[in-house]
Amino acid sequence: VGVTSNPSIVKATAPENFFDHMRKVRDIIGTDRSLHVQVISKNCDEMVNEAHRILKEIDNRVYVKIPVSYEGIK
Repeated sequence: VGVTSNPSIVKATAPENFFDHMRKVRDIIGTDRSLHVQVISKNCDEMVNEAHRILKEIDNRVYVKIPVSYEGIK
């Protein structure tokens, strides 16, 4: 039980600050529920950097979603 994010849907809602928005989601669902945030980068190195930033900016309990692409599988 938890919440998963879709970058295009989050972007369509036009939150002023993505990380503030996702921290608010975390506050709403609490720490007992899972929060999944997808990277939007296209290459492996950028995905890794983005994943680290997601964990740093939101919290270290976030499940980072990686696309099942060639770069994501790397």
